[in-house]
Amino acid sequence: MRGQFPQPCPVRRAYPDRFLTGKELVLGALRLVCEMCADQAAGSIVTLMCDSGARYTTTYDDDAWLTGQGIDIRPYLPVVERAWDTKVWDCP
Repeated sequence: MRGQFPQPCPVRRAYPDRFLTGKELVLGALRLVCEMCADQAAGSIVTLMCDSGARYTTTYDDDAWLTGQGIDIRPYLPVVERAWDTKVWDCP
């Protein structure tokens, strides 16, 4: 079918109002997986991972740093674990 293009794929964003980076990007992709499973939708999820994240070992990967910044990720850990295991996004 030369000269003809397939219909464009519908585009979904986990958080339409902003671009995601780092761990937010991974969590956003996981959320999209859960939404696609709930909708029984087939398709691909495309991300760009630009670095290993090694530069965050003294900040975002450091519990003491998170505490010092007033960031508590504990309420969200079960959400991520449940989403990974069951493909259900159930954020409090």
